[in-house]
Amino acid sequence: MKYFNVVLIVFALISCKSKSTVSGWKHNTPENGGFMKTNFKTQEVGPGLTFIKGGSFKHNKQETLMHSFFMDVTEVTNHNWNEYLYWTEKVFIDFPAVHTNALPNKKVWLENGVYNEPYINNYFNYPAYDDYPVVGVSWLQANNFCAWRTDRVNEMILIREKILLYNNNQQNEPFTTEAYLAGQYENGKNEKGQLVDLNPNQGSGASGKNISIKDLATRNVKIEDGMLLPKYRLPTAAEWTYASNIKTNTTLFWPWKGKGIHKNYNDNKLIQDGKIGVIKPVDSYWPNDYGLYNMNSNVSEWVMDDYYLSDNKKNNSSIYNPVNGNDILVRHKNELYRSADKLDEALYDAKGVLQYLTHIEKNENKIMMPDAAKLNNSLFDELIRQSKTACHFDTTARKLAASRTIREILETTIPNFLDQYQSIPGMEDADLEFLGEITDGIAKCIISTPGRLMLTKDTTNLFNKSYYLLTDEMRYFIPYYDYTNYNSSDNKLFMGKSWRDTTQATQIRYLNKQLSSSTIGFRCAMDCLGIPSKKAMRKNKRNRKNITYFTEDKKD
Repeated sequence: MKYFNVVLIVFALISCKSKSTVSGWKHNTPENGGFMKTNFKTQEVGPGLTFIKGGSFKHNKQETLMHSFFMDVTEVTNHNWNEYLYWTEKVFIDFPAVHTNALPNKKVWLENGVYNEPYINNYFNYPAYDDYPVVGVSWLQANNFCAWRTDRVNEMILIREKILLYNNNQQNEPFTTEAYLAGQYENGKNEKGQLVDLNPNQGSGASGKNISIKDLATRNVKIEDGMLLPKYRLPTAAEWTYASNIKTNTTLFWPWKGKGIHKNYNDNKLIQDGKIGVIKPVDSYWPNDYGLYNMNSNVSEWVMDDYYLSDNKKNNSSIYNPVNGNDILVRHKNELYRSADKLDEALYDAKGVLQYLTHIEKNENKIMMPDAAKLNNSLFDELIRQSKTACHFDTTARKLAASRTIREILETTIPNFLDQYQSIPGMEDADLEFLGEITDGIAKCIISTPGRLMLTKDTTNLFNKSYYLLTDEMRYFIPYYDYTNYNSSDNKLFMGKSWRDTTQATQIRYLNKQLSSSTIGFRCAMDCLGIPSKKAMRKNKRNRKNITYFTEDKKD
């Protein structure tokens, strides 16, 4: 029975025994060496996505050609993000900083003279806001969500195909697509559902005709099988612009086809006049002609691109799928220059931690205990000393040693100083909230989590200058942020009009990748590989066909 199941799965993936057009040898036969030709038809459409057919449009004052791709129908919601948080808390039990790093910043709702307590206390958790867009998440957090979503979707595909079993025991060693493809994830395998490796050398080494399946080994799913999906990611600015402005002969004010407003338009005069805005559920109003909701309203959205000044040579002027600042990542090499094993611990950005602590030290009088000045100085001397040691390891390619030094700060140094503070007479029961703030700030510098492979940039092309473009309200809610110490590649674009914009958002806008706002959310995209399925195209066509438009003609 075991081998019968294996045969069923392998023959579902491979084609019939076709012949090579260059050598004449048959494919998919162990007798001929087992070179495989997959019976691949089309890429599966991932959950939540809709197909965007490629074409040409005007981008950055030039005609640009866009490939086909997939994009989320709606923005990512509070409920989606709570699912992500639930998973990080359940899985990374030995690394609680990973969960802390994923928490949205509720302080983005603070505003002088405005009663926003209902949002501060309830927006992210109360079920009435489940279907509202998640806000208060940075560009980095949005990318972490995309990576998590990719892994959960691919894990479910493998479970659906009976290659993996449901596995709730993933503490500190979760399934990740990259580790599985690298052969470094063994948990939860369904021994009766593995694919047959048609290479006879991987099995018993039998040769000749009519090799038995019992003589063959089994293997993991490979990228060549076409079963696993490409990664979820943020859309590029060009993709976002293309999807929000369907191809028409003229530029339309509204993100849907037609001259006027749709029937769901709010009849409140303050909102019509642009004097006030309100945040809404992600499927409010009607979608545009691609079936996408709120592409130019509700919240602005993070995109992949870096921001650079217009006269900077880094700006991409490509006429095909343009993007700014798309770093190429490769697997990290160990001391023997071999691909390193997957991580079994959280990985910290040592330089980011040092930068954060240095800035905190400059503002320590605002947060530290006034009656413990000497201890305050000792604390920061030790924290910065250890951070500099970590940076030394980092610059010599010893990233794990650097990260473990940062972990020592969290797990040993800060708890030791907590005991010292509480040993001061009169401070036994003091609320040492500032130590928690420091711990949370360091947690924001996590750059990878257990189960992932270590990746490094293949090329580095960063600029020395730093730029920022923020409203006064944004600056007010960014504690300990030094505008002068960041590379321009740290500034990321966000697109579209938000609920707080009273006019059309036509200018380029950007924010540091570590910061967040109550007006910025995001949605995911995915590459479309090859020719899309007819089902995906029909679904997209149906989305567009079912929309009824209401236009308000001008009266003479």
